[in-house]
Amino acid sequence: APRAAAARAAADGRGGTARHGCGQGACRRSGGGAGGHWHPHRPRVQLVHEKHCQVWRRLRHEGVDCTYYDWIARSARAATDELRGQGAVLDVACGIGLPGHQLRLCGFEGHMSGTDLSVGMLARARERRVYNRLFLADANAGLAAVESESLDLVLCVGALELLDHAICLPEFARVLKPKGELWASFQWEDAVDESGAAIASPTRHQNVAGVTLSELAAKLEMSGFDFDTAHVEKSHCAFYTPS
Repeated sequence: APRAAAARAAADGRGGTARHGCGQGACRRSGGGAGGHWHPHRPRVQLVHEKHCQVWRRLRHEGVDCTYYDWIARSARAATDELRGQGAVLDVACGIGLPGHQLRLCGFEGHMSGTDLSVGMLARARERRVYNRLFLADANAGLAAVESESLDLVLCVGALELLDHAICLPEFARVLKPKGELWASFQWEDAVDESGAAIASPTRHQNVAGVTLSELAAKLEMSGFDFDTAHVEKSHCAFYTPS
């Protein structure tokens, strides 16, 4: 039987003090496969994240213009009692732990793990005492430390524009249980505002590109998700990131 998974697909951006747009969706797992892929310079990405560990912490506590925490909260409120009460959660690229913290505040009581490629970020996340397990991992190398069909929810926000979709998305599908859910953010390329005018990419100067909605649908389908069940919520300003 097809495996159901909710893919909360957010279009966001990364860079400077650029504003980031986002959208969310829900889709059904169906089959495997993966399309083309790209790699950021992994060592440089890790160093940047270590460098900005303190900056992220300050920004997140000073009330930056960010919409995806509201989206996480609304998604949590809409989740089933079973998912909130005993769902097994993995927060991929958890950073300083705010996504997992948000879920706890919204009533998630099950086992929660977090992973990041930054030792400094994980140290900050550990201070929140919301994760049952935190471990160092590069998501671009896969999730070998996570058993297949072991999770009810995979959460990954603000990171997928820096990750290899051909590796990460099939891995998300692999580790999810039947009817598990994926809540994730993607940088929205070729975005338009309410008037239909094009919104410039906030990360072009960093040679970082996101996906169009049609590309996102294709990538999720090829990774084993059924995009026909997706619920996509767009936002023109998901979050700010330091540069």
